[in-house]
Amino acid sequence: MNKSEAEDILIQVSKDSRLQEGYQGVRLIMREILRGETVPIHDISRATGIPVPVVSATRRELEKRKLLSRKGGAILTDTGIKLLNSIGIFDTEIPDFNCQYEISDTVTKLASQFDELTGQRPSPDYSLDQSHATSLTCFKRVMYFHQSDSIEGRDIAILGDDDLTSLAIVL
Repeated sequence: MNKSEAEDILIQVSKDSRLQEGYQGVRLIMREILRGETVPIHDISRATGIPVPVVSATRRELEKRKLLSRKGGAILTDTGIKLLNSIGIFDTEIPDFNCQYEISDTVTKLASQFDELTGQRPSPDYSLDQSHATSLTCFKRVMYFHQSDSIEGRDIAILGDDDLTSLAIVL
């Protein structure tokens, strides 16, 4: 299944279930199920902010298309997983980046790698009100984006990337 076919299916599911959030709402519901494996409908509703009756209608449409089944909660079929993979969603769990005070070893390693890559950039031009964020700040920003469903499977355009956030996203 290619990306265009997958998007067409998600659009049709959103129309058939009358989901106001459209394609993105179906994507979000399926992403929550992927990350939670067998997920009760109330948990999906809470995580997505979509009302239970609407999640239920969407679940029925996904079941009709053999993208989802019920086994002690909603679970994606192999076809459902392939659909998500074709639109760029692969992570079955969100890494725990909740590190307000302590920085995990994973982030420290990535920040070190980031420092090596950004060491050659020019100094900020303070007359233009420029400054560079620290490596850890860049990674905290990226972790927030990841947790907020703003990276995985998304087309991203970054303008004025003095902090090299785009590089941190790639890492």
